[in-house]
Order: sequence, then structure tokens, then C-alpha cells
Amino acid sequence: MNPFDGNGGAEPDMAQPSVPLQAEAPHASLLAIVWRRRWIVVLTLALSLGAGFTYLSRATPLYTSTSKLYVEKTGPRIITESEGVMTQSYNYLYTQGELARSTPILASALERPGIRSLRMLNEVSNPVGYLKSAVQVSVGKKDEIISISLESPYPEEAATLVNAIVDAYITFHANQKRNTAAEVLKILQKEKTRRDAELSSKLKAMLEFKQTNPSLAYEGREGNVILERLARLSEALTAAQLETIDAEAACEATKAMVADPAKLKQFIAARRARGGYGSIQSEEARVRAEIERLELQLAQLGRQVTDTHPAIQGVRERIATLRQRLPELASSFAEAELAVAVQRVEEARQKEAQIRAFFDKQLEEAKGLNTQVAQFTMLKSDWEQTRKLSDILDERIKEINGTEDTGALNITILEVARPASAPTSPQKTRTMAMALAIGMMLGVGLALGLDWIDQRIRSADEVSTILGVPVLGVVPQMRERESIEVKGRKVENDPTSHAAEAYRTIRTAIYFGVPNGNSKRIVVTSPAPGDGKTTLASNLAITMAQAG
Repeated sequence: MNPFDGNGGAEPDMAQPSVPLQAEAPHASLLAIVWRRRWIVVLTLALSLGAGFTYLSRATPLYTSTSKLYVEKTGPRIITESEGVMTQSYNYLYTQGELARSTPILASALERPGIRSLRMLNEVSNPVGYLKSAVQVSVGKKDEIISISLESPYPEEAATLVNAIVDAYITFHANQKRNTAAEVLKILQKEKTRRDAELSSKLKAMLEFKQTNPSLAYEGREGNVILERLARLSEALTAAQLETIDAEAACEATKAMVADPAKLKQFIAARRARGGYGSIQSEEARVRAEIERLELQLAQLGRQVTDTHPAIQGVRERIATLRQRLPELASSFAEAELAVAVQRVEEARQKEAQIRAFFDKQLEEAKGLNTQVAQFTMLKSDWEQTRKLSDILDERIKEINGTEDTGALNITILEVARPASAPTSPQKTRTMAMALAIGMMLGVGLALGLDWIDQRIRSADEVSTILGVPVLGVVPQMRERESIEVKGRKVENDPTSHAAEAYRTIRTAIYFGVPNGNSKRIVVTSPAPGDGKTTLASNLAITMAQAG
């Protein structure tokens, strides 16, 4: 409603100055917007929770079975103590974890009785590939425990399959141990047979010599310098011979490992764990880093150009060249290890030859003494030397026979996989919490979006703020079932109603707002038809007439 001043003519003499409109309505608070659009938020939240409940009701429950292993590295001794228990390596545990889910072990587990007939494998065309993606192996961060887990809709089958994989892993290491121990055992048994025959012949010769020379007085000569030196050289020669046998056995074992790719992989892993991989390991790390960089570059180029682009082809050729370099590094390391073993054998043989030369020289000097004493000393020294070596060989053979079936590693099953009593997926609480959060965010976002595009004016304060004009009054909504005639005479027919009181308030505001009380015309308008202009004009006229 807008009053104009005039003298009764059709046009006003002077209109009130217009007030510029504001650019936009004042922003309501977030809580006010959410409350105004509460049904949209509630509906969106209900739909999200319903979707979460539908997912939980239709999702297949999955059960996880886990087996835990403790793996401790050990190594068999050959002659000396240098091949004893090795230190634990954190990286080595990750290597064992990858080995547990490798193709040979998974294929071996699948060949065990009853595994192929499991329901979870019935519709799988490639069981090994399925298991490589399904089996999860983890190494503890605060301990050295390897966990092997499998998730399946069938809890009993998951536990059976995990236990089969653990058994295949242990069997694999046992076979590796037997292969390595058999190589060493074969060498030691061959040497033991030869030394036993030599010991028997030397003992027989020594006894025959004593029988032939009853008057031999060897004990009285123990203080002789030459004989004492000869005894020490005999002990040194024994130690040199043991070192030579040790070096030869280690060299033969290295040759056997280098000739077999599976043994070579275990051999390199063991040397790497003991810090013996050196510059070859650094070169391998550099090559792998370069491969990863080129693969990242290939992925970036793939988003820019096609697969036939020369840049793509060039990067792929470089990656293929680097991948061929990795086996060459392993082969180079194996050749270097073999060369070291061969060099050690040569050095041991040279040392033995030097000591033997000194021993022979000292023996020639001892021959200048009593011939019988010298001969007996020589026979006894040879016999003791051979006996010590034979005893050491026998001890090592017993140790290898006793540990041959224990596996290359000390593997202890800390926890056998058992069928899970409750599903691990889907997680009902987590799923419904996510559905609640998503529904709330979508509902609030939708409410904010609808409120942003809705430009309607909802209150008298917004009218005054946006248009910059005063509000004279607010008429309450009348009932829809009342006719236009009844609404147009509301002040007359129902003078005590809220609507009648509102019209009288507007009349009073007009009287006090008209300059000097000489306004003759009042314009009643609205933005759209049917808003109540006629009803307002009729009731306002009645109130003014009632006021005289």
C-alpha cells in the first residue's frame, strides 16, 4: 500500500520520493534454513538410512580367518661355527610374507585333498589368481609375527584354506632345507669315508711299528724342541685341512644354489638379510626406482597421448630393458659369490700347502734324531690328526641328520586359523553411521541449495528491508471457505476478529502518515492477481467510514 498526496485530481501533484531497493534479502541463519526445510532434510536422511539398511540386508556377510606364524632364521653349520644362527631381519619377514602368497605355494595348497571342491572356488576360473588377491599377509609393526588372513562367505572354508596355505609354506621351506642339507651331507659323508679308511690304515701302521720296536722309548723325548715344534705344526696342519674342507664344502653348496633358480633366490635373500648384497643391492634399488619413475611417466603420457605415440613406445622399451637388467644383477651377484667361494678354497689350499711344507721340513729335521722315535712320532701325529678330523666330520653329519627335517627356518604356528563366529564385513554400525552422515550432509546441502534459489519474501521485516518502505500493518490469512463478499465486509460483519483489528490498525497508520491530513487518493496494488487488493480496499473503506 502506497499513499499519495493530491487535491482530488486524477493524477497526484507530488509523489513521495522513491527509495532504492536493496540487492538481496538478509541471510537467515543455518539453523533457521534447516528448520524451514526440515521435511527435505528428514526425507533425505530417511532415504539415506533406507539405502544403508537395504545394503546391509542384501550384502553377503564375509568372515575372516587368520593364522599367525613366528619365523626365526637359522643356518646349518658345515665344519666351523661361521654358519650358525643368523640375525633377524625386518625386511626378511616381508620377503617371507610375499613368499607365503606366491604362486608356487598357493598352487601347492590348492592340490591338497578337498581344497579344489570348496564352494568358494567353484565359480573361479583361475583359483591361484583369486587367492593372490584374496589372501592378505601382514607383518606386525611392534613384533615379528606374520599374519595370513582370508575373507570368505564360508567361515569353515576360509579357515581350511588358510591352514592349507600355512602347511604348504612350511612344506616348501622343509624341502628347501632338505635340498641344501643333502648337498652338504653328501660332501661330508664322502670325506668321512675317506678319512675313516685313512685313520684305520694309520692306526694299523702305528701298532705294527710299536710291535716291531718293543724297546721304543718315545715318552722320554717329549721335551725335545724339534718334536714339540713338529707337534704344533701337526695341529696347525689339521686346522688348515679343516679350513680347506670347510671352504670346499661351502663352494660346492654355492655352486648347487647358483645352478638352481629357486635356490638362488633363497641364497640371495639370505645374503641380503646378512648385509652381504653390497653394491649389487644398491644397483638393484636404483634400477627398481628408475622403473617406478618410468611407469609413473608412462601413466602421465597415457593421459596425454595414445598408446601408439613414439614417446609411449620409447618409455615402454626403456622399462623392458631395465626389467631385463634385474635378473642380470642377480646373476652377477651369484657369480661374484661363487668367485669368492672359489678364491677362499684356493687360499685355504695355499695355506695348507705352506703349513705342510713347514711340517715336512720339520719332519726331515726330526729324522736326524732317533729313527724309531721320529717314525713313531710321525705315525702318531698323522693318526691323531686324522682322528680329530674324523670326529669333527662325524659330529657335523649327526647335526645335519638331526636338523634335516626341521625346515630352513624355525617356523612356529602361534595361532591356527579357525572359523570366525561373527562376520567382519559388512560392518553394520559403521555402514549406518556413514549413511546417517551422508544423509545429513545431503539433506542440509539440498536445503541450502533450495533456499539459495528461492527468492520469495517471507516476512514483513524482509519487505521493509528489501523495498526500503515502512510497513503500515499485516492482515492475517482468512479462511479459504469464506466467499469474497464475506471477506470484503469482514470489518462490518465480524468487528471483533483479528482481521478487523488489523484493518483498523492500517487505517490509523494511514491517518498519522498523511501530511496535513489532506490526502485524497490511496493506491492499493500487489505483484499478482488474487492477492487480496479488493478485499483490502473494501475493508479499509468500511473502517474509514466507521471513523467518520
